[in-house]
Amino acid sequence: MDSTHYQTLLCMKLSLDWTEMLKAFIFGTFNPAVGIGAVLVYIIFTDPNNSLSTGDKVLTAICFLAFECFMILILFLLAVAQWYNYLRLWREWIAKQRIV
Repeated sequence: MDSTHYQTLLCMKLSLDWTEMLKAFIFGTFNPAVGIGAVLVYIIFTDPNNSLSTGDKVLTAICFLAFECFMILILFLLAVAQWYNYLRLWREWIAKQRIV
């Protein structure tokens, strides 16, 4: 086998697998959100110096969780964009190597 065959195999291995990325997003988002959210809800509802009503406490907890999930989503999308950019540059480099 020549080196171009190995490069093609490597490029195929590095291609985006959207189902795996979706699984990583689901586990990566909701696992920390549940853990940190549970701590936040516990702190909000058990703080004796907190003068908020129950409805305000629930709204505050929901806002914290929504913000956390939103930030994790942004980080995930940035990671996907960076990976896609890396793959594009890798394919361009391989195409250049074939020309030379």
